[in-house]
Amino acid sequence: MAPARGQRLSRLCLVVQLELSSTTGGYTKPDRPQVFTMDDKLSAAVLEAFLQLHKQGLIYRDNRLVNWDCSLRTAVSDIEVHAHVSKP
Repeated sequence: MAPARGQRLSRLCLVVQLELSSTTGGYTKPDRPQVFTMDDKLSAAVLEAFLQLHKQGLIYRDNRLVNWDCSLRTAVSDIEVHAHVSKP
């Protein structure tokens, strides 16, 4: 299955970022193939790993509060959240 246009654009952006980080002293591994999170094989492997961990009782599914960063559009770890209480 060919990746969608959005996935191709995301891959291109990642490749450009890798190239820029390597020219500015960033850390890259040129001897390893590029793998992206939306690749079918990687997604299947991640799903299989989660299923195995769930069967072994090492992880569970629950309804819990998730820290969501609207600007980054991703979940954020509890240790990365700085609570700020504003007074009315």
